[in-house]
Amino acid sequence: MILKNNYEKNMTIKIFITYFLIIIHILFGLLLIVFFPLLKKKYRNLIIKIWCSVLLRILAVEIDIHNLQLVKNKDVFFVANHISWIDIILINSIKPCIFVAKASVKSWPIFGLMASSCNTIFLNRSSRNSIIDATNKIKKFIGNNSIFIFPEGTSTIGLSIGKFHSNFFQIPIDLEISTYPVAIKYTKDKKFTDVPAYVGDDTIIQSIFKIVKSGGFIAHVTFCKHLTSHKKNRKVLANRAQVLIDSKISLDKF
Repeated sequence: MILKNNYEKNMTIKIFITYFLIIIHILFGLLLIVFFPLLKKKYRNLIIKIWCSVLLRILAVEIDIHNLQLVKNKDVFFVANHISWIDIILINSIKPCIFVAKASVKSWPIFGLMASSCNTIFLNRSSRNSIIDATNKIKKFIGNNSIFIFPEGTSTIGLSIGKFHSNFFQIPIDLEISTYPVAIKYTKDKKFTDVPAYVGDDTIIQSIFKIVKSGGFIAHVTFCKHLTSHKKNRKVLANRAQVLIDSKISLDKF
């Protein structure tokens, strides 16, 4: 009984310390973005990469990366399955990108401001004008930045992926560039976990609490071989990316 009480007390202290570190780290991030307009892209990306890496460490998220060499240092067009807001932190800790996110993210407390400062492209999928505007912004940025989109248009718990919307797959076709699929999966104790999943009525605060209380997990990121756009239509390209990513996350191990 004494051992159990001591364990619970230690866990409570550990969780409290983690919350404190998260708050300090977020406040530090807000301070850093004040200087973003004055910095060159490579320095902004370095700050983003380090900040995201530290946040993952605070949250006890371990990263397992596969096939990053397939991307090298090129600025490319990425597509991936979507599970959580952690996905964005995860990818930025590996290779900072400009993300296309749903418009509601802009209204998130603190994180919305940080996303805006990182040139996130906000999208309202129910608005054709919003899609056109986002498409034009992607085409503008893609020459000097990597673009990252989640074609499902929503998040899932991560066991399987939803149908990929094909709208943005017209971009690599128009620009005659390749598409790089990325598979994301989370495990704990070598088994699938839905702890990071940001779905349903979850709030960002509730999600953070759930992740902290979990005590950590492993994030698996697999970069897949590029898909060429030559002589393809957007629906075919979207389907091939979806099938490839689904085949990766369906495996017990990457």
